[in-house]
Amino acid sequence: MITVLLVDDNGPIRKSVRFLLESADDIQVVATASNGVDAVDRASSYRPDIAGMDSSMPIMDGIEATEHIRECGRFTRVILLSGFDAPE
Repeated sequence: MITVLLVDDNGPIRKSVRFLLESADDIQVVATASNGVDAVDRASSYRPDIAGMDSSMPIMDGIEATEHIRECGRFTRVILLSGFDAPE
């Protein structure tokens, strides 16, 4: 079973991605977070295999949260997610 921490400040996106991930037989979303500070805390508590992390969030962005998770010696692999609608 692959365990996942899902991090995004947009609630409907979190809910949709969770639904998609949990439709797979071998994936379990063990926790969610809406900002980087909570992501670091939940990564420490749940020790998921993967964190799907939004790159742009309030309080602490996904890039900084990833650095904190990696500095703590966690074995969680982070996949940064980004969605920008600006042409540049």
